[in-house]
Amino acid sequence: MKVPPVTEEMSFESFVVGRSNMLAARVAERICAAPGSDLNPLVVCGGVGNGKTHLLMAIARRLKERDPDCSVVFTTAEKFATQFTAGIRSHDGESFRARYRRADALAIDDIHLVSSKAKTQIELMRTFEELLNAGRQIVVSSLETPKRLGSLHPGLVGQLVAGLVVVLQAPDEEVGRRVLEDRMRRQGVSWAPEVSEFLARNVTRSVRDLCAAVTRLKAHVALGETVDIPLVRCALADLLGPGPSLAPESLLLEIVARRFGIGLSDLGGPSRRRELTGARQVAMYLLRKHTGLSLAEIGRLFHRRPSAVSFARAKIEESIKADDALREVLQDCERRFEGRAA
Repeated sequence: MKVPPVTEEMSFESFVVGRSNMLAARVAERICAAPGSDLNPLVVCGGVGNGKTHLLMAIARRLKERDPDCSVVFTTAEKFATQFTAGIRSHDGESFRARYRRADALAIDDIHLVSSKAKTQIELMRTFEELLNAGRQIVVSSLETPKRLGSLHPGLVGQLVAGLVVVLQAPDEEVGRRVLEDRMRRQGVSWAPEVSEFLARNVTRSVRDLCAAVTRLKAHVALGETVDIPLVRCALADLLGPGPSLAPESLLLEIVARRFGIGLSDLGGPSRRRELTGARQVAMYLLRKHTGLSLAEIGRLFHRRPSAVSFARAKIEESIKADDALREVLQDCERRFEGRAA
C-alpha cells in the first residue's frame, strides 16, 4: 500500500497550530524525527472535522519523505476490516497479514469503527503486538479516547493507552482566524476583517466547518454580493455557534452537542451508544454545575429520571480524576459557555 503523494492540503505545513491542537502537532513532529521510540502507539482523538486524518496523513507523508525506502501503510479501520474479511473468505489471510505486519509504520484512521467487530479487533491487536515488538511506529485516530469506546477489546485498549493519547479540540479563536486566513488565501477571496473575526468567534464546531464557510461565501462573492455579517448570518446559519440570547441550559446543550459532533436530538434521545451516553453525561454534569436547574428539571430535558442525572454527575466527577481527555472536554465546553453567556 502506498502513501498518497504529498500535497499542501494534508501536510504539516498546512496544519494550522494553536492552543487547541498544539500538543498533538508537536508530538506528531517528534514521532517523525524518531519513529518507534517512546511515543508508540500515538492515538489522536477528537470530534469530526478537527484534523485527525490531516495529522495522520501528514505523519505518514513526512516519514516517507525522510526515508523513501520506509514502508509506510496508511489505511482506514473500515478498509482494514474489509480486507481482513476478504482475506479469510479467500483463504489468503497470510498475504493480508504480511501487508500490515511488515510495515515500518502503520497509520489507521477512525479506529472507533471496529468497536463492534470482535474478530477484526483481535487481528488488529495481534498486528499491533508484532509491530510494537519490532519497534515499528503505530498511529491511530478515534472520535473518542480508547477507554471511552465501550466495545473495544480490553487488550486493544491496553495497547493503545500504553502509548500516548492526545486530543484535538475544536478550534479556538486563534486557530479559527488562522484557518480562515489560510483558506481565503487558497481560494483567492477577501472580505472585511470584522467578518473574519465574526466567523472565528461563531464557527466553532470544527476546522471543516470553517473551510466550508469560506467555500460558501466565495460563491456569494462570485455573484457580486458584499460579504457582511448580516449575509453571513443568513448564509451560514447552520454553521454558526449558539448565540448569547439563548437560555443558559439551551446554550450548554448546543455547546455540548457541537463539541461531540452530534445533534441536539441525540442528547435527549433513547440511544445508549457509548459516545452518546458520554455526551449526555457531560451535558447533565454541566447543567447541574452551571445552572439553577434541579435534578428533576434536568432529567426532563433528557426524558430521564432525576436519578439518572445524579448518576451522571457522580460518574463525571469520579472520571475526571484520572481522565485527562475528559477534563479537557469539560474545560473546553466551560470556556465556550462562559464566553457566550456573558
